[in-house]
Formats: sequence, structure tokens, C-alpha cells
Amino acid sequence: MITLQDLGNLGEILGAIGVIVSLLYLAVQVRQNTRSIRASTYQAFSESFRDFRNLLLGDERLGAVWGKGLRSRSELSEAERAQFDALLMNFLRGVEVSFYQQANGLLDEDFYRGWIDEALVIWNLPGPSDWWSENSQFFNREFRAVWERRLTCRRS
Repeated sequence: MITLQDLGNLGEILGAIGVIVSLLYLAVQVRQNTRSIRASTYQAFSESFRDFRNLLLGDERLGAVWGKGLRSRSELSEAERAQFDALLMNFLRGVEVSFYQQANGLLDEDFYRGWIDEALVIWNLPGPSDWWSENSQFFNREFRAVWERRLTCRRS
């Protein structure tokens, strides 16, 4: 004969099983959500730099300012320098965002490394190096420290 206490114990066991099943379901959902967020982040990141490149390719004059500024900011007119500096700020903000996204696990390490290597090739040119010496204070201290360490390692 089943007692009331036996039914209570059975209820507790079934409740515990229900909690475990719920936790497993939530773990699967969190994992899928994380993958979805990573995919969205990767897509948005890729699109922002595709748009940046398209901007340079779509406007011959702006592309010329970019190329000239990469070689030497001192050769730019005042108007060209303002354009180049704005483009460079846009570019480096993208690098900064990718730094934080990767630090928070939202960008795949291999993708991030490939992107940073490309960014460092651009950044080691005279124009961006000159710009950084005048504008680095506008960026987060942690990012600045990591970025400057990478720049130093690349130049050595």
C-alpha cells in the first residue's frame, strides 16, 4: 500500500527530474543563443568593413585621399586631412569594437587574428602612425595599451 509519504517522495523525485530536464533545455537554448549572437556579431562586423571599403572604392577622390594619407598625412591639404582623419577614426573604432567583441567571446579567435593582422599592416604605415600619436587619447585605456603593445611588437 502506498502511503502519503511515498507519494510525497515520488513527487519530489519527479520534481527534481523536471528541474534537471529544464536546466538541460536552458543550457541548450543558451548555447544556441550564444552561437546566434556570435554569427550576428561576425556578420555585422564584416558588413561594417565591407561598407568602409566600398566607400573608398566608390568615391575615387576619397580613395585617393586615403591612399595619400596612408603614405603621409603631411602631404594632405587641410580638407583632405580632415577627411583622412575621419576615415582613420572610423577605421580604428572598428578595430576597437572588434577588440572588445573578441575579449567578450563574440568573435572567433582565428577571425579576429586575421583581421588584426590586416589592420596592423595598414596601421604601420606612416600616416596612421602619425595620426595615432596625436589621437590615441580618444580611445579606451585598455584598448590603447594592447594596441600599442601590438604596434611595438610589429615594428621590432
